[in-house]
Amino acid sequence: MEDVARIPLPDWLTLDEAADELGITRQAVSQAALKFGWTRGRIGQKMLLVSRIDVENHPRRRAPA
Repeated sequence: MEDVARIPLPDWLTLDEAADELGITRQAVSQAALKFGWTRGRIGQKMLLVSRIDVENHPRRRAPA
């Protein structure tokens, strides 16, 4: 996993934010991140992050409102 301390947080989404963008569950986001090799990060012990760019490029992403 990448060191998020060196990357601006606007480049990252929490699992909840990514799930909302894609219209899938947090668990499905976690599985997609592993399956598609998304860049992942962690803040502390519990906050998991995924790359905003990876989520935006995922084909299941909802159309912007």
